[in-house]
Amino acid sequence: LMIGGEHGFGAGGWVDTEIEKVMPVNSTPKGYDRSLGLIVLLDSSGSMAGFPIEYARKAVKEIIGLMRGRWLGVINFSHVPEVAVSFQVVGSDSYVVKQDIEGIEATGGTLFYQPMAMALNILSKVQLDQKHILMLSDGEAADFFMVRSLYEQLDHAGINVSTMAFGRY
Repeated sequence: LMIGGEHGFGAGGWVDTEIEKVMPVNSTPKGYDRSLGLIVLLDSSGSMAGFPIEYARKAVKEIIGLMRGRWLGVINFSHVPEVAVSFQVVGSDSYVVKQDIEGIEATGGTLFYQPMAMALNILSKVQLDQKHILMLSDGEAADFFMVRSLYEQLDHAGINVSTMAFGRY
């Protein structure tokens, strides 16, 4: 016996499992058949030290768990961006990818332009129904004004951008 609400089976992680195969319901959420590429930009600058970087790493690990079967990449950035997880389809071995996130430490300054440009470059080269950049940051960037020059390119490429604030700002 399994009991679940309107959003319980797909969101509960039962998609493509042995349990789903024996249940008389389909666990795949509506719209899940659309291809999705997500690049998470994780601020690992010194201002993120302590709870902000801990919460940001935890958020990224949760996102990885939800992206099974979808395209995902993670770029951590401070004054220099670095690919933490190469852009790939997340498989059932996502625990390995999650371990890569745990080693990210907060240090250095904050620059937004380079990681945004890297994400734009990666997502512009792939054919997907949905392309998204999610920036996790405390918002203290020395070059924030430069990011505006990327807006038109992001729009033209059909890439949506969301931000999630961490810290006290």
